[in-house]
Amino acid sequence: MSRKGQPMINFEGYNYCRRVAAGVKFVKSRRGKTMIKIGAFTFCAKIASGPKVRWVCSTHNGKGCHAVVHTIDSEIVQIRNEHNH
Repeated sequence: MSRKGQPMINFEGYNYCRRVAAGVKFVKSRRGKTMIKIGAFTFCAKIASGPKVRWVCSTHNGKGCHAVVHTIDSEIVQIRNEHNH
């Protein structure tokens, strides 16, 4: 449980809380890859470790965008949707 009483998941020594975000969809890219769409922005899978996946901004990650989504078993556990573009 978090300090505010929210349920949390402990995975490999890291704590994750579940956030339900409006407008979040799993979509397919033109090349058939799975992406996450939040509002006008899309995220592509970057690093996978078992069931845990880190998704990064698909359009500006190479240009320094720090927006990121974390999932465990295709369930979103953390979103940092702060883009610098």
